Amino acid sequence: MRVLIIDNYDSYTFNLYQYFCISQNHPPVVIRNDQFDWPYLLNQILPSFDVAVISPGPGRPERVEDFGVCFKLLEECPLPILGVCLGHQGAAYVFGGKVLFLDIERKLPHKSFQVIHASEPVHGRISPIYHSSSSAKKIPSLFDDIPSPFNAVRYHSLIVSDEPNSNFKVTAWTYDPLSGGRIIMGMEHTEKPIWSQSICTEHGRRLISNFMTLAALNLGSNRSETQPMFKFNSKAYIENDCNTNTTG
Repeated sequence: MRVLIIDNYDSYTFNLYQYFCISQNHPPVVIRNDQFDWPYLLNQILPSFDVAVISPGPGRPERVEDFGVCFKLLEECPLPILGVCLGHQGAAYVFGGKVLFLDIERKLPHKSFQVIHASEPVHGRISPIYHSSSSAKKIPSLFDDIPSPFNAVRYHSLIVSDEPNSNFKVTAWTYDPLSGGRIIMGMEHTEKPIWSQSICTEHGRRLISNFMTLAALNLGSNRSETQPMFKFNSKAYIENDCNTNTTG
């Protein structure tokens, strides 16, 4: 399957690129979140791909200068999508919440989710991650064949908080060491082929493999091999022009 990665100006995009190179016959194509406008991306680029991946990034998902075309991608893209870190937060925002700026609350149209500042920023901290996948369940999951709990490294200063509305179900979580509250670390959309997670783990290759399995089941026989490939030198981009910002 052909993979398109949307880079939100983050160095971890390189890690995602490597993971997908290992798992797929076609190397992924990487474009930046402001490189093409949405109509061109939707009509000229996406038909060449089977899945889209939204990378981590600095900033906030409600800021177009930080999230670029990813908002429209989540809203309108017909392909399976994996959101990572900022992509995870963006999925929560797009499908329903409000954003809190420290002590100042900004009212937004939907209020079932919140993306808020964590009680303290975590950059490189190991936390136990729990998930809802089980070998007894017949429905595939992003966290299949991964122990629960497992240790993962967290890099974020924003978190998705509160129970999801009918658009999403929580698939992975950890606990805030200060408040004891649950912090959502993985979700899946209840109707659209969208999965998200916000962790860095030794099980990364398994997560990617599980996502591709979920995407293949969703796509069925509707694959991009019948479409002409979008011409873009992703290898040169990712090796020579990858931004070195840290994840959000």
